[in-house]
Amino acid sequence: MVKKFEEFIGESVWGDIRRKSLGQESRIEDDINSMDKLQLLDYLHKRYISTVKQDQIISAETLDKIMITICIDSKNSTPYYMIYDGVERGKKRISLPNSFQAVVYSTFKKMKDMYNIIQDRVCIYMSPKDGSEITNKFFIDLVDFLLTDIQKPFIKVLKIRDLNESVWADLRKKSLGQEERLEFDVNSLDRNGLYDYVLDNYGFTEKGSLGAYISKEFFQIPVFFWDSSHLVHLIIKYVPGNDNEIKEIHIDTSVNTCKKLVQKFKEDFIIDDNGGFGLFTLYPQGKKNITNRDYLNIIDIIIQYANNPVIYKKENQ
Repeated sequence: MVKKFEEFIGESVWGDIRRKSLGQESRIEDDINSMDKLQLLDYLHKRYISTVKQDQIISAETLDKIMITICIDSKNSTPYYMIYDGVERGKKRISLPNSFQAVVYSTFKKMKDMYNIIQDRVCIYMSPKDGSEITNKFFIDLVDFLLTDIQKPFIKVLKIRDLNESVWADLRKKSLGQEERLEFDVNSLDRNGLYDYVLDNYGFTEKGSLGAYISKEFFQIPVFFWDSSHLVHLIIKYVPGNDNEIKEIHIDTSVNTCKKLVQKFKEDFIIDDNGGFGLFTLYPQGKKNITNRDYLNIIDIIIQYANNPVIYKKENQ
């Protein structure tokens, strides 16, 4: 029986770090391999962080396929995607475009020694060298290898998140045998810490999972659809050079299509239309500074009042 993501989050990449702090190096491969596509997408968004401003670096291309951008050729801006097909059913296959072997030859040469490689005119297919079946864990290990080995002039659009530096990782105490989480002031989290906190405590529907992104001065998360195809993002911007001070919180002006949500915003926030540039800025009523809790309150309001939210609060959080 496949566990819900919430049930094994303690055994996920966060759990790996906590176990290492206790001297336990083993990873829970069974739980990773039992993830369905949505659970694996959630895990990938926690494990990797974007290094460029680009949507859908990690995406669900079809009902049973995940596509992840590995790198971009800096000479001609060509992206190289790896596709994991058959995640939940059917024959599992992992592929790269065939042009990858010529362009990133040094890495491909190592891959031939490490993996079973089959090629056709279009794709390179990778599988375990020992002939065993392809698993979620094998896919993740392959992504990790590529992100580690590929060098300039190729731009790696993802990096493995340094969880040892994550504030939230240090705040989890269940691995020490304590059943309750450490009480802490969420306002003390910096940009990376708040982003990790959001991804740990909130989930996204399949379509919503495509839009989370973090950069040096802001991060955004998808929150709801204002029509059948347009996704609205909540954007939090920081004072340049200061990861602990929020400058502004923005939301697309298409939020006007959701009257209940706008009315609730007007009760709790001052709304600035920024001269009609397509974004509203939200300022808490009666406060000079914007805090992390203000931001989380906005998310909770959206979940409650938006017509088609793509974000939800995880159970037992």
